[in-house]
Amino acid sequence: MGPQCAVCESPTAFTLHFGGRCCKACAAFFRRTIALDLKYECAAVEPCEIHFSKFSTINFDPIYLRYCET
Repeated sequence: MGPQCAVCESPTAFTLHFGGRCCKACAAFFRRTIALDLKYECAAVEPCEIHFSKFSTINFDPIYLRYCET
């Protein structure tokens, strides 16, 4: 197992992105978010648990926010 992503806990965070250790999927998501000046808002009342096992099959599309636990 490799180093853990600080965002989703994936064991594939081998490099630093944006000043922190995160996996390539999280880095790509945040890069697109910044480049396209996108804003997201979670509809859940409680903070969501973000874990790679919950959305590894949805390819980190921004739609992943719909998969949060409400």
